[in-house]
Amino acid sequence: MITPSLSTSLEVLKKLLDKSVCGVPRMHFNFVDVRDVARAHVLAITSDKAAGSRFVVNSEALWMKDIVTIMSEEFAPQGYPVPTTGVSKFLLRVGSWFEPSIRVILRYSGKESYLDNSKMREVFGITPTPE
Repeated sequence: MITPSLSTSLEVLKKLLDKSVCGVPRMHFNFVDVRDVARAHVLAITSDKAAGSRFVVNSEALWMKDIVTIMSEEFAPQGYPVPTTGVSKFLLRVGSWFEPSIRVILRYSGKESYLDNSKMREVFGITPTPE
């Protein structure tokens, strides 16, 4: 949901759609289907096995380049072209001098992130919904 206050990941996607950025940073994001999150919340409340535990609920991880390819296939035919050209870490560093929000992107640029959801699968029996 795009609202006045956005998370970092939504901020990046919004900037791609409104063309306030001209390229794609090399970032890696983890995704989850909201139905899996809801299911995990219900099970966490009702299962004795979940007491005092924390669970990672996620489905898959994608590079921003893959995300914008998907976005471009969906939105470009509707008249909303999405930039698909990569942006170097050097350009991000220079841009961060003028736009403070780029500093957060710069911090995560090029770093791969995978989350282990085995506890979610084993304790709750949740198989992530395919994206």
